[in-house]
Amino acid sequence: MPVGIALSEDFWEIAELATPQYGSQLSVARSHVHGMRGWLIVVMVRNASPKEPSVVSVQPIRVVLVEDDERMRSQLAAVVSADPRLILMAMFDRMRPALAWLAEHTPDVLLVDLGLPDGSGLDLIRACARLHDHCEIMVVSMFADEVNVLASIEAGALGYVHKDAADTDIVEAILSIRSGGSPMSPSIARRMLKRVRSAPGAGQTRPAASSAAAALTPRETEILNLISRGYSYQEVADLLHIMVSSVQTHIKSMYRKLAVNSRSEAVFEARALGLLQDPKRRER
Repeated sequence: MPVGIALSEDFWEIAELATPQYGSQLSVARSHVHGMRGWLIVVMVRNASPKEPSVVSVQPIRVVLVEDDERMRSQLAAVVSADPRLILMAMFDRMRPALAWLAEHTPDVLLVDLGLPDGSGLDLIRACARLHDHCEIMVVSMFADEVNVLASIEAGALGYVHKDAADTDIVEAILSIRSGGSPMSPSIARRMLKRVRSAPGAGQTRPAASSAAAALTPRETEILNLISRGYSYQEVADLLHIMVSSVQTHIKSMYRKLAVNSRSEAVFEARALGLLQDPKRRER
């Protein structure tokens, strides 16, 4: 039996609503024929082919997962595999095989834990940041303290999600980071906000910080961007063709101008002031 029949003018709208996939054929029948609409609708529905749905080809986001806990690794793998917008390229329980894989493959997103049996997730983050400029790195960890968060950001991570996050939150975080966001679990974000608020001079305008940013020399800004991506002092010196002692001198000057005492604080302050380059446009 036809899926949409209109026996009179009153039923015309019902027929169109009941058979949206034949909308164009029904519209033609209605506009050109009078008094026989019901019969023509039946004929058109019987003989018309449904419209082909328009298909937009969207490349799934390629994800690699590094997590040593078997239960958590399986859970995250299932979350990624269940979403058609994502594809799991590979997963590892240790740092070294992940490093070897990254040397030959290019993912879109790296999900990594910090505590790995054969090394630190921070080393893996630094290596990935150097190898793949366009790979977004997100930490999924039980550690929610500011030291680990800042160290991860310093190494090259752009997102930080707690392991107790819901499956939907993990997916949304992956989509967000790939779209240019920096997802962070609410509890971690709150902790970082408290840190900022408790810092000296919190709640006041910061002309000193702004002037300090303006006072950084081009070389200091260049070095700041390199250390924010995980390069060691020696590697920075090699890249810029200067002595390590010169790098250290520039860094001390940056610390003084930014009123910080460590690399993590310098990177955190630089991000807050907008001094760091977009990782998608960074050059090596």
